[in-house]
Amino acid sequence: MAGCPRINMAVLHVTNDCNLDCTFCKNSFCPVCKRFEERDEAELTVEQWKRILTELSHFGTSAVLFTGGEPTRYPYIHELIDFSIELGMATNLHTNGLVPLKQVPSVLGFHITVTSKRNLNKIIQNYCNIKDRVTLLVDDHLFSDVKQITGNQWKIMRTTHKKPSIVKERLVKTNMNSFYARKLFDPCLNGKIAVSYVGDVYPCLGSQAPLLNLKRDSVSQAVKLLVRDFWRQNVDSRDHGLKCRECEFKYSCSACRFLDTEENCAYSLEESEWL
Repeated sequence: MAGCPRINMAVLHVTNDCNLDCTFCKNSFCPVCKRFEERDEAELTVEQWKRILTELSHFGTSAVLFTGGEPTRYPYIHELIDFSIELGMATNLHTNGLVPLKQVPSVLGFHITVTSKRNLNKIIQNYCNIKDRVTLLVDDHLFSDVKQITGNQWKIMRTTHKKPSIVKERLVKTNMNSFYARKLFDPCLNGKIAVSYVGDVYPCLGSQAPLLNLKRDSVSQAVKLLVRDFWRQNVDSRDHGLKCRECEFKYSCSACRFLDTEENCAYSLEESEWL
């Protein structure tokens, strides 16, 4: 529908259960998986998840990422994956790779977080036959080891669980289109929605306060709030971004709106130089 906001990425946190107890889990700044503090709230049923997926498809959702916890421990994960694919959305699974799926649809993509060299051996064993559809997410301290072990046979993406530092080397090279896009909306959050296992909606898994709950509200209501409060909020309109508003690099900076720029930015406005 013309003029209707589109969802680029829906992150669906289908379970809080996990087979690992990672030390970084609760403190990861920009997590692709997460274990929420337990609440006295019923988990979404598989039928409620299907309703949410159907509503997401009405917003032209480009991609769905199932995550957790560990989504392979969710008893209806195959059913939801198949349903998402049937709705025509590009579907991916984020996992730690230690529990392989029993059936793997030919169009399903995988994002696998490598938490240790020991776990990497199990991941290679479980996914070597479909490695062309796998992206390994590797923290800085493991990256060189994983690269050496896997060679050029696996796709690898460097990640970090720490708060990123805003330094000159991380500035984004912009062209005319990306420059004006950054003036109009948040380049990181635009088009994203995250839904927890109990139905809470977030702009991303790194945010702390839910916007509403999809047991009681609709995806349409969630999108309205996301557009108003996050997607269309550029750097000039951030309520805590006083330093960013005056910065000459603000449209080439990838600083997250949830990052404390006073603490993590290496640029001095007063001196007009990088520290």
